[in-house]
Amino acid sequence: MDFRKKNRYISIIVLSLLVITIISFSSFKIYQNNNLTYNNSLYDTSFPKLSNLEISLLSPDNKTYKKPMEGYYLGTYGFENYTDNTIGLNIDFIDEYDSSNQGTDIRVIEDLLDGHKNYLRISDNYDADNTWAVHNIGNPQSTGTIEFFNRFDNNESGSLLRREKIQFRASDDTIAFQIQINHHNGTLYYNDGISWQQFISLNPNTWYHHRIIFNCESGSNGQFTWIIEYEDGTDLDRIDYIDFENDFTGMFINEIYFETSDNDHGLDSYWDAFGFVWDPNYNIGDNFNKGLLLSFTNSTQINWAGYSLDDQANTTIYGNKVIPMPSNGKHSIQLYCSNGTDYELDKIYFSIDTTASSSNSIDVVIITIVILSVAGITIPSTYIVFNYQKNKNSEKKASQKKDKIKKAYLKRKYLQKYNQLNRIQTPEPKIDPDKLSPIPTEIPTEEGSESLAHNYSEEVIQKFMEEKCQDFVDQCTMHKDSFEGPGYECYECHTKYCVKCAFTLAEKNVGCILCGKPIPILFQKKKQKSDKVEISDDTQMDYSNLSNMFESENILEQFNQSEMKVTFFDKNFYNYVDKLDLDEDEKQIFIKDMLGLTPDERKSFIDKMLKETDLSISQEKEIKSKYNNINRKLQNIFIDEELMEKIGQSEDILLTFFNKKFYKEVEELELDKEEKKIFLEEMQSLTPNERNDLLEKLRKCIR
Repeated sequence: MDFRKKNRYISIIVLSLLVITIISFSSFKIYQNNNLTYNNSLYDTSFPKLSNLEISLLSPDNKTYKKPMEGYYLGTYGFENYTDNTIGLNIDFIDEYDSSNQGTDIRVIEDLLDGHKNYLRISDNYDADNTWAVHNIGNPQSTGTIEFFNRFDNNESGSLLRREKIQFRASDDTIAFQIQINHHNGTLYYNDGISWQQFISLNPNTWYHHRIIFNCESGSNGQFTWIIEYEDGTDLDRIDYIDFENDFTGMFINEIYFETSDNDHGLDSYWDAFGFVWDPNYNIGDNFNKGLLLSFTNSTQINWAGYSLDDQANTTIYGNKVIPMPSNGKHSIQLYCSNGTDYELDKIYFSIDTTASSSNSIDVVIITIVILSVAGITIPSTYIVFNYQKNKNSEKKASQKKDKIKKAYLKRKYLQKYNQLNRIQTPEPKIDPDKLSPIPTEIPTEEGSESLAHNYSEEVIQKFMEEKCQDFVDQCTMHKDSFEGPGYECYECHTKYCVKCAFTLAEKNVGCILCGKPIPILFQKKKQKSDKVEISDDTQMDYSNLSNMFESENILEQFNQSEMKVTFFDKNFYNYVDKLDLDEDEKQIFIKDMLGLTPDERKSFIDKMLKETDLSISQEKEIKSKYNNINRKLQNIFIDEELMEKIGQSEDILLTFFNKKFYKEVEELELDKEEKKIFLEEMQSLTPNERNDLLEKLRKCIR
């Protein structure tokens, strides 16, 4: 018995030593020195070597790379060729720069900043001067795509406003298009040639990828599309086909101009990985990818340099350069240069293995289990399960983290992307194109009506017909189809309509569907004579859905003015919002953002969000229970002074809150139901004092 125990102990010791040996050997396989030995006979080593120039290739080195180098992104300009604190005109990307202004500073920073190394920093630390710089595009373009990364700080110790612009211009400084970045609140604006329009709100201290597509020949002046994305390539927001500020027909984009505001200070912005699609070595989206840094030192004058990867054709470089990550396997790289005589450096051999992981250690575990099992030693099954489950749990946690990040991103996307309150857009037409008025051949009139044009005379109306309606070959914004012939162009936003649609909008008193400006010819029926009061039926409003609100005992007039803008959402809208799983603050912001959309746009947008998020749908009863107390919600509108309401109506209307006394006074007028309805509609445009004065006069007339 003792002998067997002794042998068993000896076996355990021997096996343990064997296991340690196996593990050590496996660790050596995984973590051994990355220097590799190659059979040089497989490579051509007969090239003349560079011996008389002091040039040395620093990276890639003779090692195995398991991932791209941290902080180095592909691009046409990446600033990796400059040492830390290289300033102004010493940077090839900067062609014009005034260093005499106080507080101005443009330099390259090497330090790793949220995943980026060797980037351009633009600073402005003096309120009386601004920082500006110009990059000249060596090959001016009329069409193309430009990409870059941008990040800005929110320095609260600076001025109240901290603004910066990036402009794309002609050689004579004529601006094609530009973006203003407000560092103080993260808001970006673009200029549509008329005014600044809000684009998006971004978080400070975060890198964002920008992609700009421009065409000097499209539209009336040229057009651009600006797309902002997260670093993983997920779209955040975009504006499409925006007209240039100035006419660039037949012109080119020659330069990129960076500028801070004269009166602002205390701002820093960071720029990295500029990519130009006309660069033959750059493809759209390349700068999303990290690569290997091709870095060399040079103390000798040379007029050309290039490299060859795996004996392929030479690629010209102008200094240190990030090259694309090669495929898995063995590779060689060789540097060439010239100072009138061509030279080459020795080849450097390296390896790529992005699949290197813990697979070898798994083999060790399996081998150990087999050997110990043969020796008759039982390994608890929970040990094996634990290791397997640990890996599974790690994968699960990684997946959950990814889902959480995605969900957070989607929430930000919803709250930022569709902030329509400060954005000009083309809404869906509110008038059925099939019910358009016939094309008029003269100034339209109808029996019992007169032509008006916001107090314009008949002469002005005739002038409108002669001058405002002209021949076009264009697309009608109203019925979304092309037309050729007479048309009307909005004097405010230059939106074009066929005559048929223009007169329909005028007749319906809608105005331009883009900017809301009235079309200067309207129709209004003459006032009809009543035994009790003069009324007008030119205002169209669905009053039936409002009567309960007016008569509700919970409604009190609590404002100096008697009118306010209220958007009514359909009840189903709130059901949809609950499915988005937003917290209360996000929900309130989201609902406010939805005020700028039509009902159809709201439904379409929410359907899209639900599809993208794939969030679980709450029980119908739970959803409805949150919004079953309308009276409470109506009271909240007065407490919070919110300009929205939660009852079953999905149109934007002008709502006036009348008090009970007013209704009693209206009853004394002895109007019939139809007259009362029309009278109440007209009263909405009056202040409380004006209503009281009018009611008093009417009562005297009745008496």
